[in-house]
Amino acid sequence: MSNTSTAKENYQAAQQSHYQAAQQSHYQATRSLLQQHQEPPPSESPLSHEMEDVVNQITALAAQAQAQAHGTSDSNANLFCPPPEPKKPKLFSPPPGVAVPSTGQ
Repeated sequence: MSNTSTAKENYQAAQQSHYQAAQQSHYQATRSLLQQHQEPPPSESPLSHEMEDVVNQITALAAQAQAQAHGTSDSNANLFCPPPEPKKPKLFSPPPGVAVPSTGQ
């Protein structure tokens, strides 16, 4: 009986060893696949670099437009109307048709 029990123990040990080797192999294969298909972090994606470039271009264009607007004229000025005439000091004069009190002279 000792031969049978020894053979059975050897068989079980071989199965256990084979199972552990297969499990280790599966683990390594899965790990390798995950590393191959791992996506880069969001900050390194090409799209984020393109978006950053677009933001930089927009900022540069806005700064350029602002510099041009301030260099030529007031940004609130209406360029299609002539500027208003300079204000003249006015003496008080009542509207026409209104009676003016006499000073007694």
